[in-house]
Amino acid sequence: MLDMRKFIRAVPVVILAGCVSTAPRAPIPITYYFDCDVPPGKFSEWTRTVDGSQVRATGTLQLIEPRHDPAWGPVASVFITGNDDSLSVGLRAMIDWHFPEVIHLLPIGPDGLVMGKSLISMPWRGELIPFAISFNNSGELKVSAAGQSRELKLHSFNIHKVELICSTSQFKFTNVIVEDK
Repeated sequence: MLDMRKFIRAVPVVILAGCVSTAPRAPIPITYYFDCDVPPGKFSEWTRTVDGSQVRATGTLQLIEPRHDPAWGPVASVFITGNDDSLSVGLRAMIDWHFPEVIHLLPIGPDGLVMGKSLISMPWRGELIPFAISFNNSGELKVSAAGQSRELKLHSFNIHKVELICSTSQFKFTNVIVEDK
């Protein structure tokens, strides 16, 4: 049988041990998943609003199935967008039907303008493509995909949201983390 006096003496020790302070922990980031699966000539999007002067989005992208349409290409985009939807910067992945086994990853500036050459062009079948984009209100855009990166100085705008978009295809966005400061 338990000695009641030992039990009573042990209770304060156990309570005090539970009160020992620990360093505050960083919040655990929320991880998002978006299976963007649309028929030819259609698109779908996922949006998360943000509040801050700097935003970073990371994750992986995988093309599952490109589809044919006479007017729309198989495309996926990760955008950081301002209050005016025409102000978007980020990363675009696309298939050129002249070389259907290759996916092209391009940095995108405001108004959807492609900024220079592809970051990388690579075979896409079965590939999980890691990406990271960040933008701040000073207009600094950093884009990386599959180990390649580019930094661009653009016009600044007030950041409003992060968007994941695809058209005429099935793309999976996995392990997406959005951080705003």
